[in-house]
Amino acid sequence: MILIISIDVRGHSCLLMGKGAGGRYIHVVCAPKDEYLAIITAYIPTLDDWEEGFKVRKVMKCMYCKGEMKRGEAPFHIDRKGVHLTLDDVPAWTCQQCGESYFEETEVESIQAMIQAVEQKMQKLATTG
Repeated sequence: MILIISIDVRGHSCLLMGKGAGGRYIHVVCAPKDEYLAIITAYIPTLDDWEEGFKVRKVMKCMYCKGEMKRGEAPFHIDRKGVHLTLDDVPAWTCQQCGESYFEETEVESIQAMIQAVEQKMQKLATTG
């Protein structure tokens, strides 16, 4: 039996933290869908990566080189359907070793909304011409 201790909702996904019968913590990252709950990953957190209580992450590691990630800002650029979108300072996690950047769900959703808005405006331009 797992007792759910906390739920941290982040956009369309959440981190569930619980304790098993032996008192060991477990994290489950999931995303609610229309007809089911998608389990993204489940793992046993360690004090190497998490503060005491396992609610605050100490260090995030790069998927590519395993370097340490730091929270800051990073540029974003995309060329799509004749449109060039460049954002200079998007909140992101950036690897201190290889420079790879990761954007969290909130930032990704905002970027996607901008791209969709630009595409809609481009379609209106095409139909008025």
